[in-house]
Amino acid sequence: MNLGAREPGGVVAATSSPPRTAAGKTLRLRSNDRGSSALGILAGLAIIAALYVGREIFIPFVVATLLAFVLGPPVRRLRRLGTGRIFSVAIVVAAAVALLASLGFVVGGQLTSLVDQLPNYQRNVQNKLRALKQEGQSDLITRATNMIETLQAELDGSRDSKPKTGTPAPPPPLPVEIHQPPPSSVQVLKNLLAPLLRPLGAVALVLVFLIFLLLQREDLRDRLIRLAGSHDIHRTTAALDDAARRVSRYLLVQLLVNAAFGLQIGVGLALIGIPNPMLWGLAAWVLRFIPLLGPIIASVCPILLGVAVDPGWSMALWAMALFFVVEMVTGNLIEPLIYGHSTGLSPLAYMLSITFWAWLWGPIGLLVSTPLTVCLVVLGRHVPQFETLAVLLGNEEVLAPEETFYQRLLAGDAIEASAQAESFLANRTLDAFFADVVLPALALAQHDVDRGSLSPPDQQRLIEHMLTVIDLVSDLAVEQSNTPEDRAAAPRLEQDVPVLCVPGRGQLDMPVAVMIARLLALRDIGTRISATSPVQSGDQTENVAIACQCFARAPSPAYVRIAHRRLRRALPPNVPIVLALFGAEGQERGVETMDAEGITTNLRETIDKLADAVTALRGTGLQGRTETAAD
Repeated sequence: MNLGAREPGGVVAATSSPPRTAAGKTLRLRSNDRGSSALGILAGLAIIAALYVGREIFIPFVVATLLAFVLGPPVRRLRRLGTGRIFSVAIVVAAAVALLASLGFVVGGQLTSLVDQLPNYQRNVQNKLRALKQEGQSDLITRATNMIETLQAELDGSRDSKPKTGTPAPPPPLPVEIHQPPPSSVQVLKNLLAPLLRPLGAVALVLVFLIFLLLQREDLRDRLIRLAGSHDIHRTTAALDDAARRVSRYLLVQLLVNAAFGLQIGVGLALIGIPNPMLWGLAAWVLRFIPLLGPIIASVCPILLGVAVDPGWSMALWAMALFFVVEMVTGNLIEPLIYGHSTGLSPLAYMLSITFWAWLWGPIGLLVSTPLTVCLVVLGRHVPQFETLAVLLGNEEVLAPEETFYQRLLAGDAIEASAQAESFLANRTLDAFFADVVLPALALAQHDVDRGSLSPPDQQRLIEHMLTVIDLVSDLAVEQSNTPEDRAAAPRLEQDVPVLCVPGRGQLDMPVAVMIARLLALRDIGTRISATSPVQSGDQTENVAIACQCFARAPSPAYVRIAHRRLRRALPPNVPIVLALFGAEGQERGVETMDAEGITTNLRETIDKLADAVTALRGTGLQGRTETAAD
């Protein structure tokens, strides 16, 4: 039985296929993974069904939870002042109920006043409708409507006309009227209270949930810690406290921002002359909790009321402009200054959350969609068990920059990869982009090559796209660092070629050689890149003062020693070699016995060492012939 072949350096690599037991275990693990995924999907569907069926209970509980986040900080402040837990909760809840009752009383009075004034606006509405009808009598839509009505009347008449027969027509039916007995006082009271019982019951349930959530805050936190992971209580407690603090701040800030929005709308409508401006300001405050559609819904009634009140159209147009300007200022200036540019949700998740919660819970779902989804995202960012929620709903990058860059190149999207590179260079340097993005991406590619998942044609396409991006960002860096006069006065580097950049192992090391050459060119050091690896004897070694053998992902020390010996035989004896073993921190000892000028493990160190070596060589006059030719 072939257990494996021994590589240089004593590393045993398995060459035989996995045994049947191992393969069977792999298959069972994959089957278990599929089974777990299926169970997860079924569990998600069951949760959605439970949320829909039990919405009469879940909606009050969710509303109470959001209110608990808002009222939690005042309760904690009162407790710090020395008041007891029950007394603090009672004060805060009573104040909130009093505030909401006052707002309800104001809204009720405003609605009563509006209903009383509606008959006074009837004449303006009739005059405008009559004017619109007169202006549109000759248009195409009116003619089409009249034609359809005429045809419908003819069809109805043809149905009613039936052939006459000798049978006499039946007598017309006698009208029958059914009179209900007058309702009793109990029935009247029942009909009056029945529509109010359901919302009053929901409000009472919200109040009960709110009180218990505020009273049992610590106990609920302990239970969440137990669920999230009691093995690391310190970290879990800090995560939950931070999540609660973030959600509380977001909800409180949103409450204040929407209140400011409603205040501006109310004052503006009062100046315009729209009746009952306080009512519409309160409606704008509440409806703005509905994402995207809230301000539009809030503007409908004031605009229609402006049409009814004003004999002309100016009042309605002013109301429309008011809502547009205030929403633009609030959404694009006030909100970004207070709590950032977004809610932490991706645009797609934002729209999906609105659609999902509206479908699940109706209008209440619209109101709680954004706060509830933000709570889920914050929970996913702090609790590992819910990390999937943060990945699916959050707007943070889920892939590292090198992973995103590598994925774009694998997909053949060099344009998007170039855009990512340009965005990176807006705040960072070229060598930082090469070191922090391109080199790790090449290491990922080398890893895929080693495990056989990246075919040679795919490697070739990947390298072509990567070289295109490297050339683009290098030219961009040159343009940003030099003025046109500097570029015109720059030396001709092709006449001075002291550094030979050699790919160490294969074609994936070619972009590394190109990057090193580009960075050396920015320091006015000429370079030459070997087109083959290993370098053949006498190939491209003329006027070479120093060589750099680079590896995107350092292989085993035995392989590095073999590649170094091949390069040494191909170069003149007096040409020093710098080994660039990227991603090999801690492995220098395995190759330190070789006759190399130096061993580097990061890009900046490599460039500095090569630049220092070239400067030293130029100072000793070893490049006198080349410099004379250049002059």
